[in-house]
Amino acid sequence: MGVLVGLRGCSPEEAFAELARVVNGSGIGIGRISGALVDLARGASGSSAEHAEAFSAWGTLIDGAKTRTVGAVG
Repeated sequence: MGVLVGLRGCSPEEAFAELARVVNGSGIGIGRISGALVDLARGASGSSAEHAEAFSAWGTLIDGAKTRTVGAVG
């Protein structure tokens, strides 16, 4: 939830609701999809269903945050 709160600026409740939507849509457990989201935010790659689903749900969000961070530093 912390990744989503940080990137979206939403409340923990909104972040949990978003995680729950992805869990319900994918059938992947909340622990596994949350772990994949954290891995994605860290820049770790993977080829599991969890990583694919996390990338599908949040890849654009993560990429946008990295682009903003690089732009702010450079």
